[in-house]
Amino acid sequence: MKRTIAHALCVLLAASLALPLVAFGGCTDAANSSGSGSQDSNDTLSGSLTDLVGRLYGTSASRLAPGEEFVMHLEAPVTAENCTDYLGLSPQDFESHVEEALVSYAGISAIAHQVALIKCKGDASASKVSALVATGFNTGRWICVRPGTCFVQTSGSYVLFVASSTSNADALVAGFSELAEGNVGMRTTFYTSDETSAGAPGDGSIVVAPGVDEGASQASEPDASESGGEGDASPGDASPGDEGDTGDNDFRLPENLQPK
Repeated sequence: MKRTIAHALCVLLAASLALPLVAFGGCTDAANSSGSGSQDSNDTLSGSLTDLVGRLYGTSASRLAPGEEFVMHLEAPVTAENCTDYLGLSPQDFESHVEEALVSYAGISAIAHQVALIKCKGDASASKVSALVATGFNTGRWICVRPGTCFVQTSGSYVLFVASSTSNADALVAGFSELAEGNVGMRTTFYTSDETSAGAPGDGSIVVAPGVDEGASQASEPDASESGGEGDASPGDASPGDEGDTGDNDFRLPENLQPK
């Protein structure tokens, strides 16, 4: 009888010690799950980023105006080492919120065109990344040219970032919506070119400083109001023996060039 009671007490003691361990283990698993960066996603996009970007261009091309086409482009993966240049993200933000990203850019550096598709760690990360890109991207990264517009748009855990001409951007917005089956957020445009340029913004034209006319570099003849009045004589009209003011500022031919 005593052995039975002792055995029962041992079982109860062991069970009482095991319960806190189980509870602690459950809390640890929940904490690990929370800290892993996994988030809920409402995605309608699927496939590799290379495949998605290719389909995006194909879908969008039909929405360009007749005679227009996308510029020849190259592709490269975005990493923590180059994310600041391509996206305006810090390496820390990239590693915290991004699973992978792919950028497509013009094969000619004189054309401001860039499309990036970013797969984030969840919908919340996508919203965070789109805001960071909008505030951190350097629209003057091409130095001599600027895009016509820059925008970001989300679809679940994906972020589309475009810096290109306005017509390209409009076509890509429509193509992205079709590709994502309408599951897209608001298009957030954070830059629009308003500078004077030699051509349409985003077409690779060299940007001229605002307020400077294209022909400003060409010499022009001063009019009477600029020269001080109709009675003023230009230096080419002066000749020895002219009557009037002979101050120090009068133009005089060198002595060896004066007529004999």
